[in-house]
Amino acid sequence: MSKVKITLSGLIIITLVLVGTGIWYQQQDNGVKKPAANVPVVSIKFLQPQIVAKTVLSYGRIVSPNSVQIKAQMDGVITSLDFKPGEYLHKGQEIFSLHASDTTSQLTNLKAKTESSQQIFLRYKKMNQLSHGAVAASTVQTARLQYEQDLAAYKQAMALNVNVAPINGVITDTSHAIGDYVSIGDVIASMVDKQSVQLQYQLPGQYASQVKIGQAVYFSPNAKQRGYLAHVSYIAPQLNSSNQSIDLRAVFAEKIPMLTNDFSTVEQVLNAHDKTLAISQGLVQSDAQGFFVYLFENSKVTKRYFQAGSVTKQGVVIVLSGLKAGDQLITTDPSILTPQEIVKVNAK
Repeated sequence: MSKVKITLSGLIIITLVLVGTGIWYQQQDNGVKKPAANVPVVSIKFLQPQIVAKTVLSYGRIVSPNSVQIKAQMDGVITSLDFKPGEYLHKGQEIFSLHASDTTSQLTNLKAKTESSQQIFLRYKKMNQLSHGAVAASTVQTARLQYEQDLAAYKQAMALNVNVAPINGVITDTSHAIGDYVSIGDVIASMVDKQSVQLQYQLPGQYASQVKIGQAVYFSPNAKQRGYLAHVSYIAPQLNSSNQSIDLRAVFAEKIPMLTNDFSTVEQVLNAHDKTLAISQGLVQSDAQGFFVYLFENSKVTKRYFQAGSVTKQGVVIVLSGLKAGDQLITTDPSILTPQEIVKVNAK
């Protein structure tokens, strides 16, 4: 019996020891902080305004404001083509001639009348030179005016038959040949003044108040280069009714090796020294809601949407709204971050 009591007492003591030990360890666990899990480390920078060129991108083409179409001034048959396609012609140089039966007799009569009035004027002038006052001054004056009128009429009629270059420039090819019948207004060829080409382009109407005469604009046929410098020379006084844009022209700072109608990208500089918030393009993300970046707030990754402006040639995105100076921008690769993730800042 005594052995049984001893055995029971031993079991009770062992049980109490085990329970007490468990309670002690539990208390120790509650009182001691467990080692923290690994927290990602990120780098940040405080957003501050920086000086960047405020620009806007668009598209434009090369135009020649002095280009003209050479048209027939009357119905007739082409009797001569006095140019080679691609040839540089000087103003006043003959281009082509026409023959029309209904003007042939008119030209003959005008030529005879002009020669007659010229002879009368010269005869009166010669008589006065030989004997002063032989012919009244008023008579000589009348003869001179008559000759000048006849000559002008003859030249005007001739201009209908013989067409000359109205400007200096390069003449294009023609689809007409000698012997072709053309009607008044038919285009024989075109002339392009390659020395005075300009840049023609449009910008959205929202920039109308920011564009100024003389501002720099770059035409870039090659996307890898900034392109050819020009300066704004014309700003339309009203918005284009078809697309609510502003029509613009710019004059190149130097001669360019481009042809008219070349079409490519245009970069308009609105402010060469604009002080604004700007973010490296590689840190800007986008989804269906718009553009966003990751900020460091309350030890977490915060997703912040903002309104983005243009992207400069230096690869920075202009911030229009949604971010402010002092925001802690996470500069760590955004592809490895998750919104609301707990992070810590690199101490370096």
